[in-house]
Amino acid sequence: MLKENKFIFFIAFLISFSCGHKESPDFYLTNGKLKYKFHDVSTSDVHPNVGDYIALYVELKNTNDSTLYRSNQYSSVDLFYMDSLEMNSILNEGFNQLVSGDSACFYISLETFYNDYLETEMPNYSINEDVEFCFRIVDLFSTKKDFMTKFLSNEQMIIESILEDWNSKKLLVSNYGKIHWIQLNNKGDSLINVGDKVAVFYSCHLHDGELIYKTDSLKPDEFIVGLEGQMIEGFDLLLQHLNYGDHVNVIIPSILAFRQKGGVNGQVPPNVPLIINLKILNDEN
Repeated sequence: MLKENKFIFFIAFLISFSCGHKESPDFYLTNGKLKYKFHDVSTSDVHPNVGDYIALYVELKNTNDSTLYRSNQYSSVDLFYMDSLEMNSILNEGFNQLVSGDSACFYISLETFYNDYLETEMPNYSINEDVEFCFRIVDLFSTKKDFMTKFLSNEQMIIESILEDWNSKKLLVSNYGKIHWIQLNNKGDSLINVGDKVAVFYSCHLHDGELIYKTDSLKPDEFIVGLEGQMIEGFDLLLQHLNYGDHVNVIIPSILAFRQKGGVNGQVPPNVPLIINLKILNDEN
């Protein structure tokens, strides 16, 4: 049922942006001079307020109509927290003009989008003009848990929960696509390459702590990076983005592991992520 609802929402979102029905020709300005434009006006009377979580379908475009960003890779929905009036103030002011179900565009600087919306450092873009931050407000939630229950699958909820725990501990989270990891030691300085033979100690668990596999404490496992059939896809991709001597904790999603079939003689259920503690030995060459 959730997947069906998400599909309906997503189709509605695409229609609203491609067809532009009910599109207003006028631009509006908030008191803080945020320029915005409606694409589709909802009949709801529920406004986002400070303390709310806003679920959004988002697409960010530059003046050449090139897409710079789309919604979250896991759920196809972004979650924006309406922080205190001092935080994200220009975005808060803009969202306060809207109601749940509205489709609109804000015209903001790329720096504002990254700093206040994504709350991350802006990449090295050579874009000086305002960008078009287009979105539909899908729903409003009083807690993040309510959002996760409605929009995320069990696996996505597991991954989001682990990432939230890591972030709450101020740990530096790295990622390659849907693989996420934290460094448990000082990062090595010799990159692993495809074709290298690497020796590793590692343990593999489910999110509830159940042990699936652990290497012998005295004898590491050895792999040739990039050679098919030796490792699950996510493990192989991970090694290609680490260094000799690294020690990391890793989340590998099921799509890069055992997928919907599960594995390891039934020990790994379908559609669950793997949690791996991995120590890579130093290069002996």
